[in-house]
Amino acid sequence: MTVGAPLWTAAQQLGQGRAALLVVDLQNDFTHPDGFLARRRGVEVEPVRRSFPAVEKLIYGARRAGVPVIWLSVVHEVGVEPGNYLAAQLREPPTSGEISASDLLTHRGSWGARWDSALPRRLDGEVCLEKPGYNGFYCTDLPDTLERLGVQTLVLCGCNTNVCIQATAAEAFFRGHYVVLAADACTSLDGIAAHDAALATHRKYYGQVLTADEILTHW
Repeated sequence: MTVGAPLWTAAQQLGQGRAALLVVDLQNDFTHPDGFLARRRGVEVEPVRRSFPAVEKLIYGARRAGVPVIWLSVVHEVGVEPGNYLAAQLREPPTSGEISASDLLTHRGSWGARWDSALPRRLDGEVCLEKPGYNGFYCTDLPDTLERLGVQTLVLCGCNTNVCIQATAAEAFFRGHYVVLAADACTSLDGIAAHDAALATHRKYYGQVLTADEILTHW
């Protein structure tokens, strides 16, 4: 929770050890041509791969500046998922009658749940958290991690802009954090219109929307 006078500018919000970078859900099932979304649902994943250079730039820039990098991945598991999530994602019961690991993307222990190997590798000491759903604060150690690090501002990159990033950004705002979305380092697999709409909502109601280069001028 932030306290004191408002931090009005990006320079204030991103400066003086206040920020952390969250890398969200860039896992094979979301990003790779052989992943669940591309293979099972015909989703075009190339747009998210085109964001990798900007993501990489942010990761390396954060490391050089001593800004904490937090890796936030979604992991699902048969027998654990809540009914409302299954109904929303699967839409109808599987033909076999029972839900199996192959019906769920980023299933625990699967190749699809791993971070895409085209990204920089996580360094020892960088926090990696697993979340069971969209919101990075729900059932994770993210709140305690941010408090321990003294973080006031979160910079988010990854996918999807209109789902997990939007849910995590909104919750961060409700908890009193400043939230910056890296426009060119975020992607929506629902298309550019969904991406742009999520950025517009964030810009109007929650915080800053900047490019990776604009963010790095403050680190």
